[in-house]
Amino acid sequence: MSIELCLPALSPTMESGTLARWLVKEGDYIAKGAVIAEIETDKATMELEATDEGFVVGLLVPDGTDAVPVGTALAVLGDDRPPEASEKSEEPQSSALVVVEQPPVTPVAAIVVEQPPVTPVAAAPALAPAASAKASPLGARLIAALGIDSATVRGSGPLGRIGLSDLIPRVKPAVAITPSPRTRISSPVVAVPDVPHDARALSASRLAVARQLTEAKQDAPHIYLTIDVHADALLDFRTMLNEGLVAKGVKVTINDVMIRAFALALEQVPSCNVCYQGDRLLTYLRSDITVPMAGPDGIVTPAIKDAASKSFSAIASETRAIAELVRSGTISTDEIQGSASLTNLGRYGIKQFTSIVRPPHATSIAVGAIEKRALAGDQGVEVAAMLSITGSFDHRAIDGADGARLMRVFQDLLERPLSMI
Repeated sequence: MSIELCLPALSPTMESGTLARWLVKEGDYIAKGAVIAEIETDKATMELEATDEGFVVGLLVPDGTDAVPVGTALAVLGDDRPPEASEKSEEPQSSALVVVEQPPVTPVAAIVVEQPPVTPVAAAPALAPAASAKASPLGARLIAALGIDSATVRGSGPLGRIGLSDLIPRVKPAVAITPSPRTRISSPVVAVPDVPHDARALSASRLAVARQLTEAKQDAPHIYLTIDVHADALLDFRTMLNEGLVAKGVKVTINDVMIRAFALALEQVPSCNVCYQGDRLLTYLRSDITVPMAGPDGIVTPAIKDAASKSFSAIASETRAIAELVRSGTISTDEIQGSASLTNLGRYGIKQFTSIVRPPHATSIAVGAIEKRALAGDQGVEVAAMLSITGSFDHRAIDGADGARLMRVFQDLLERPLSMI
């Protein structure tokens, strides 16, 4: 009879844990209450005790696996008889059996313990079937069910015992019993049971955004650089532009000015207009700036193509047209591909924040609100319009010095906006 050992809740609040280390291996006999593994929870590292006894015929979760949900099967136990009784009743004593506890002294013994033979291979067939024929009860049933010749299976357990892990490759050759050491098993977040709530399924686009942002944050080492910008000249510049565009019915916003300034800054510092691709670095030859907008299914990031070559009024008109497509849900895939991103939460009163660098970008700019600040100057304390801008950079592709140069160029363009005309 086979028995599954499952991960229990080692504390009242435990929902999952990390299997830090196995203290047993396949083929070992364990008694009830024996410590078999170390489990890491959010509280501490704890010992896992066996709730049954028997031979370990399969370890289903490898060392180092994170976020294993409570109730997950960790191992399979087979024969619940003591190993001494099983071996004495089923195996005669022989010189081959002594080899397990002592160094091999003959060529035949070397074959039994599966070490490289030191005699011609012809000597192996005589004893290999006898050493391989013994199987655990679970292994024996699987051999019978699959019609496998036990003489063709090499057991990895004590005395060549055939276990579950030796037979699984015969069923699904592409599936190993132990995945990679850091395989992450996801577990759902459990809501607080006493708090009333509604539940709804996420849209496909929202699920895609969640997956992409999670991967971006996990894979890309971020570096963050913040700089303050004097905004009085920027505000005056926007007023001047809009006075000249009254007849055309176009209104330029601070965000429109920033899109062009950011694109021009990337042209001056092309080392920040890049994409990390593992074994190579791709440098974009134009600046397509993505701007997050709220759509019916969540945030969409359309791009203003080649923003450095467009006028402020052209950027303003294009931004309005794209916003309509986003609100109607008719934006196309081609219109959401850019080389870098700019997010402005200033209109919500957000003073400063950081954004996630989302591939295929390596640079993302986060713009805060313009506010009046008291500054110490040569003539004493003065009040000026200021805003904080934070750049997020993929450190695999962009060095801190290059990121700092981009921030300084961007700052200079915003503080001297007439230079952009």
